[in-house]
Amino acid sequence: MGRSKQITTDLATVKPVSASLAELTMEFQALLDTQEMVPPELQEAFNHELARAAQQHSAKVDRVAQYIRHKQSLVAFLDGEIDTYTAKKAIEQNAIDRLKSLSKTVIESLGYDQTGAYPKLRGNVNTIRLHPNSDSVDITDEQRVPRKYKTVTVKMSAETWDSVTQQIPSLLVDTVCSKVVLETSRDAILRDLKADPTLEIPGADLKLNQYHVRID
Repeated sequence: MGRSKQITTDLATVKPVSASLAELTMEFQALLDTQEMVPPELQEAFNHELARAAQQHSAKVDRVAQYIRHKQSLVAFLDGEIDTYTAKKAIEQNAIDRLKSLSKTVIESLGYDQTGAYPKLRGNVNTIRLHPNSDSVDITDEQRVPRKYKTVTVKMSAETWDSVTQQIPSLLVDTVCSKVVLETSRDAILRDLKADPTLEIPGADLKLNQYHVRID
């Protein structure tokens, strides 16, 4: 009697169609798990509810799967759009760069004015002028740059790092590193070159008095 009452209660608390996938899955699985305990007088009702639960669960699985596939298709479409717009952006940027380069050549061909500055190209509304760049360094040959201007970035597991910090300097770097990245510090080179204009650093040149185009 107690078992019949419990199953009757379970059958009475069916999930609505709008139930989540998790709820429908749990309900369907619960019915499957209890089907061996259904008394004969409730077998017909149980079979009806099991069929309903299976139908709702299958429909929900299909809706969830279709939604996922729809989103996957949308992501794939957007990936294609990103590629398309990236290519279009590159074309437009190239056009900008070409016009800026032409404008720069035109202004530089005019030479400096009486104040020692480049003249501006003035339109009715806009002005094109050269603006000085920040001093920078051009690396012409990475291999020739002295080691003092390079930094090393090391990648290793945290466990290995703990071991290294305990044993340095006894361990060699190559035995503990899974990846070593050697980078040149332009800032360090720039600092030394500006401090001593006569200094020559192999593989690096100081870039001074460089300009770029601005539109006001």
